[in-house]
Amino acid sequence: MRRGNRRLLLAALALAGLLAAAPAASAACALSGDGSAAHPYLVTSKSTLEMVGVGDCALTANYLQTKDITWTGATPFTPIADVAGGMIRFQGAYDGGGHAIIGLRISADADRSAMFANVDDATIEHLELRDAVVDADGVFAGILIAYASADTGSIRIEDV
Repeated sequence: MRRGNRRLLLAALALAGLLAAAPAASAACALSGDGSAAHPYLVTSKSTLEMVGVGDCALTANYLQTKDITWTGATPFTPIADVAGGMIRFQGAYDGGGHAIIGLRISADADRSAMFANVDDATIEHLELRDAVVDADGVFAGILIAYASADTGSIRIEDV
């Protein structure tokens, strides 16, 4: 191998090693806010409601609904913390801000079917669910919560 090609190969390998050693940048939740109590993630529409607890929008974060949301279309809502066996639970805070979710449709064959499939050490408050429908074949079903436990703390449901 020629000397120039060897240097190029060594430089490429060194760069590849640096890139491999560098920590991957974490993707942030696409919702406005940072999920803290002071700056909760903002739920402003059907599409942002579908992001609660998904990906980098943590199940332990704080969420604030800023207006009424009307569920439209044929696609049913996927319950928040919808994981087989209930191993993952919503442990954050959802403040409806005094607003409603209208026409929420949940249709699932899962064990737990509701807006929140599993909750533990969570707060859900100031929310109205109007004209909601749950069509489920699972063991636990409800409009707001399908399965609640206080294994690691407490659950507070207020003004719902």
